[in-house]
Amino acid sequence: MKKLAAFGIASALLFASGCNQEAEPKKEETEKTETKEETVDVKTVLLDFQMQLINTITPKQKAIAAYDNAVATVNDPETPADQKPTPEEIEKLKADAIKASQELAQDVKNVEIPAELDKHKEAIEAAIEDLAKSYETRSKTLGGDVTEADKLFNEFQTKMGKIFEEEGLLAPDFLKSIS
Repeated sequence: MKKLAAFGIASALLFASGCNQEAEPKKEETEKTETKEETVDVKTVLLDFQMQLINTITPKQKAIAAYDNAVATVNDPETPADQKPTPEEIEKLKADAIKASQELAQDVKNVEIPAELDKHKEAIEAAIEDLAKSYETRSKTLGGDVTEADKLFNEFQTKMGKIFEEEGLLAPDFLKSIS
């Protein structure tokens, strides 16, 4: 009887220690999980930052787009004359677009870069600087040649795209997102 009781206790102890070992994750698994969570966090923060930029730009970009569309309508030979904006309307839209461009140049400079993106901070700051210069240039050249402004915007997109790709994400199309 004593042997049977000892055997029962030994079995219970072995069972309990086996269950205990399964409950504790291995150190390697814990490190992998933490690294994966950190990667997910950076990706999530980067995507949130993208949305923050888009939300900063979009409302004022509408004024710029309205002017560009009005100019395109005026220059479109297929648009009937009675559907084309008047010169006064064009001037008003142009003034609104210039103001929006100037404000956007400042607004994007004030966007806060999250601490989780510190490893990309210099690259993001360089991209934001190109974006700000793009809007500054656009405000000065609106109604004329905006090639330089478009070039700076494309440089911004390229720089931000590289950051996204480094994090395993697809490069965003900011122009499409704000249009």
